[in-house]
Amino acid sequence: MPTTPPIAPSRLKAMLLLGGTLRQSDLSIGAERPLIELPVADGLDVMGVWCKNVSATAERLGLSSLPIRVIIDRTSPVPRRPRAMPRTSVTIETDFAEIRGTAGIIRDLSRDYAPDDYLLVASGNQLLIDELAPIVSDLLATGADIALLAHDDGMPVGLYLIRAGAVRSLKERGYLDLKEQALPLLSKSHRVRVVRRSHGVGLPIRTLENYIYALEEWCHARDGKPRADFANLEQWERAFSLMENEAIVEKSAKLHDAVVLRGGRVEAGALVIRSVVCPGGKVGAGETVVGTVVRGLSGSSRSGGRA
Repeated sequence: MPTTPPIAPSRLKAMLLLGGTLRQSDLSIGAERPLIELPVADGLDVMGVWCKNVSATAERLGLSSLPIRVIIDRTSPVPRRPRAMPRTSVTIETDFAEIRGTAGIIRDLSRDYAPDDYLLVASGNQLLIDELAPIVSDLLATGADIALLAHDDGMPVGLYLIRAGAVRSLKERGYLDLKEQALPLLSKSHRVRVVRRSHGVGLPIRTLENYIYALEEWCHARDGKPRADFANLEQWERAFSLMENEAIVEKSAKLHDAVVLRGGRVEAGALVIRSVVCPGGKVGAGETVVGTVVRGLSGSSRSGGRA
């Protein structure tokens, strides 16, 4: 059986980041911003991680430009446009259909491209842990109409490479899920291939628990620690503490795998563990907060507690 030639990098035309959400979580409500704007490090948010990786991918593939299109639904807050980076640009777009589903959105956007153009598609509300460039190279090497990333650790599929013409046969109206509806249909007449990884290369961010875990993984990966070394870290081993500009954290307060967003306040002697202090939220002097979204006027979420 002859092998399928790899896809030329020049046929890769855009990265689609799907940034909407069907349901708001305590984290997204309390943060008062899109999840894709949550901080990862000083001066870097989730979208910034995507931009850095897309820029590096374009450079590795020899592309002069690989644009990013961030697609949000009508009910989600609109993210800010990030700082410009080499070889990429960002547009923020609102899905023009009420409820279309992932496959429906991709099908609609595919009309902007030639049939043999390829699109990278990912959920924007995930934090990339591994570098994107080698993964894209492996997807291109399949030569498939649709290539997707699967993880041996059971993490959800978070990245697809899709030929624009392959999705044109999908229906123009109505809801279309990609994994459960569209892929089974498309696999009957198009080449669908799977690229495997041992673990999730990106981790979803929707809940407080998702966010803290993703930050732990990202920080350890940044420090060069293999995942096998920290997959079962004890909870007392701190991975990070993160304070945005315009957050107030007294010197005697302690943050243990915790985030204080701008407008949040942590007073003297307080201990904040695996929590996020949101705009308007306050942890009082000497107070201990564990596993909690500390919100403003609406108070703390039910996901954790205070001591």
